Amino acid sequence: MSWRDGRSRPVVRKVYFTEQEWGKACALWRAGGGHRTFSAHARELLMWGSVRRVVIPADTDRLAHEVARIGVNVNQVAHRVNARGHREPGDVQEMESLLRETVGILSRICKDAQDRIEGSGWQS
Repeated sequence: MSWRDGRSRPVVRKVYFTEQEWGKACALWRAGGGHRTFSAHARELLMWGSVRRVVIPADTDRLAHEVARIGVNVNQVAHRVNARGHREPGDVQEMESLLRETVGILSRICKDAQDRIEGSGWQS
């Protein structure tokens, strides 16, 4: 049984580097991000001529603030329900509203990220 059996990429090509070249190649691979292996990085570079790195910084401060605010509201509803010993229809509606608000915030963050990707000129 050959090592090639069952592999999706059975063709192997060797590339020789000096120690200095290998150091630079590894540094570029790590800086490029997105590829778990050097093989994947090199394959993309050879096939498409470039490797683009799109960095999408998350607005973590805004997200943390919004999630904390919603969490306080959820805790207030839970406290009311526990104090009464039962829930009322308005409690369920309020929780559903808070959930929709959370989903809306996360959807906007995802849309912002998608817009940044599209604006970067990167295409799959």
